[in-house]
Amino acid sequence: MNENKDCLIYKNFAQVLIKRASDLYKDYYFRIALKDMVYAFDRVLLNFI
Repeated sequence: MNENKDCLIYKNFAQVLIKRASDLYKDYYFRIALKDMVYAFDRVLLNFI
């Protein structure tokens, strides 16, 4: 965790990305049979914020 930034910035950024991905892939035919979607974020992405 970056000691200089509030952790909520990461939470809020993740929620924006999840919403965007959900909109982009809502009709994607290759869906895994999961009850809910699963999202993974690499911390490398967060180092650029």
